[in-house]
Amino acid sequence: MGFENLSKVGKLHKLTKDSVVCREGEDGETAFIVLSGNVRVVLNSYSANPYIVTTLPAGSFVGEMSLFLKHQRTATVIAVNDNTMVLEVGMDSFKDYLKEDAATCFKLMKSLTNRVDGMLEKVGSFDKKFEFKFKSNHYYMLAHQLFQSQFAKLVNENADGAIALITFLCSSLKSLNDKFLENESN
Repeated sequence: MGFENLSKVGKLHKLTKDSVVCREGEDGETAFIVLSGNVRVVLNSYSANPYIVTTLPAGSFVGEMSLFLKHQRTATVIAVNDNTMVLEVGMDSFKDYLKEDAATCFKLMKSLTNRVDGMLEKVGSFDKKFEFKFKSNHYYMLAHQLFQSQFAKLVNENADGAIALITFLCSSLKSLNDKFLENESN
């Protein structure tokens, strides 16, 4: 199953440069898949000191923390290019899609793992004890050890377990973002 099948249940958005995909602080229960173009992820976007976390390419997922954790958006996501295309999906269609397409589920899990690692590196620069404790978490270690074939087996045998792993990564990313912003404000 490819993104084209998911587009039957999602909402396609064509964006121009600097258009907002989603805004920090807004309620959200959807995620976005970047189909073309790039998007910029900004923390603390309402302050005098916004922080650009990363720029993500086509194929990336954004907004998944609101989707999986059902809370307000933690970052503002902005289109970097004209003709940026994103697909917005809710939990029911996204969960079904992840169960049917283990390769995409694996890509999401690895993308989140990389984002967690990036923020953990930033947080670890000022709190080594926290970094060490975090890296000893079972789910964190599992996310780093799984290969695509092993993850596909997990999805097939226990789809809810795969979704729990992604939910853990979303929750971790939110916690790390909060800890980073707390340190930046001190």
